Amino acid sequence: MTGPFRYRVITADRREEFVGKGHKQRHFFPHTLHFLPKAGPGALRLSVSMCGKRDPNAQWEILLHGVSPQIDDFPRDLFFDNDIVWHKRQYGMPGHIAFAFLVVDGDRMFGINYVSDLVQRIARRREAKTRIEKIFDGWIYMLLNGVLGFAAEMEARTFYSPSAELVMENSRRAGPELFQRVYDRTLLKLFEARREGAWWAIDVRQALRRVVIPVTCVENRPSVSTVCLTYEVTALASDEPSWPGNPPGGFELSSLEIATHLERKMGLPGTYVAPRDLFADVKKLVATERACLAFGASETGSSDRGQLQRELERCRRVSSRTKGYRLPDGRLPGASEAFDLCFHKFDWVLVDHLKARKQTPHLEAGMVRIPNVITDHD
Repeated sequence: MTGPFRYRVITADRREEFVGKGHKQRHFFPHTLHFLPKAGPGALRLSVSMCGKRDPNAQWEILLHGVSPQIDDFPRDLFFDNDIVWHKRQYGMPGHIAFAFLVVDGDRMFGINYVSDLVQRIARRREAKTRIEKIFDGWIYMLLNGVLGFAAEMEARTFYSPSAELVMENSRRAGPELFQRVYDRTLLKLFEARREGAWWAIDVRQALRRVVIPVTCVENRPSVSTVCLTYEVTALASDEPSWPGNPPGGFELSSLEIATHLERKMGLPGTYVAPRDLFADVKKLVATERACLAFGASETGSSDRGQLQRELERCRRVSSRTKGYRLPDGRLPGASEAFDLCFHKFDWVLVDHLKARKQTPHLEAGMVRIPNVITDHD
């Protein structure tokens, strides 16, 4: 990231302020908050089904990160363990604890879901379970505090938080206890709320009596150039000429294997774009800690929306967490295509620089456009 970097922070010296507003001391931990004007994975689908809001530009993602010294006691890889942090909302920053997905609709704001992968899935790392739960067990209290502060900042008059019943209707099957604790009991401990259908309605101005407003920080980070290598895989050929630099063993390598070998040798991670039919095989070959994967359109040139929707659904059956996509010929997504990509949990699209409106990555209609500046397509 380059240039001004804006975030919110609640420091350790504000513990007593939390306690003075009725919070329990054990629920407090210092943290940062990042407010991102985009949909989180699956948030648009939930928004459509839960509150009927279809505009990707109305979606917001709130990220809560722990800070030093609390996170220093844990290995960095814990915060990037895909079995623990299932939704992968770290954005490269250690200490990710929880997230909330929100929808802004005029002077109303809707909560869609509140999740802490780290705390809720930490049983998979038994050696860290006790300490994580002790330090970050109050994640939902800190997250809701940040969400209501954000609602006030956006000048929302009413915040609608989903009931446990509504969230369970739109989520994977799980025991009701977790949902009831997060969406009903904790919310009602913190704020006065009235029931409106399947939602809890909270008067934002009244709720501010219990909210500790975070401080806005702006860091001027130095501008740096980042080179991103992208490989588009169209076939897994096995009859290509032998490469003189083959690793020991005497076997022949395909172009993809050569690329991955060089990547590991030189420490230059790449992004591999593969059609759905080849995705699993490509994933096996490039499975490294730093490599990134994306889907590429299987049928070049097609602009039929129904076909794209069906293909995106098939892609999600192959991998539910891959973030990137490349449309045929690297074209820009139209409004309906951008909606479909966002609806199917994609964060970014790779586009040809000659077709991009800007030559640098940028957010538009809920999707990040990443232009390929130099290509070897010719």
